Amino acid sequence: MAGVPGSDLLQRLNSALLAENSVLFAGAGVGVRVDRPTWHSYLTYLADVLQNNGDDLSAKLVLQRIDDGDFLGAATVFTTTTRIPAGELLRLQAAPFLAHVSPERLASLEPLVAAGFRAIVTTNYDRT
Repeated sequence: MAGVPGSDLLQRLNSALLAENSVLFAGAGVGVRVDRPTWHSYLTYLADVLQNNGDDLSAKLVLQRIDDGDFLGAATVFTTTTRIPAGELLRLQAAPFLAHVSPERLASLEPLVAAGFRAIVTTNYDRT
């Protein structure tokens, strides 16, 4: 492998992955593999929730913030609506992450779990 561009990096990466104390940081792509939404699609869903509950102005602002790449701002607009009762707001906010995941879809994550990492950490909101 010597002389192959990037081979040193590949060897170092392989060594790190095989170390006893390696930890995988799993990003949003893990959830996407089991049909959880990306940030963009999730925030668009929240805009639809606002639209369907009569808060057109907030829905437009969420979509504008998504277009601007301000995902945190878009989520903040959603949480400040007064058009949806608090309990319902939380239920709708969580709904995309509570949908059943089939065993077949979960099986697509098995290689990550079986890779031998000491731990897997994430900032994702879903439980996959």
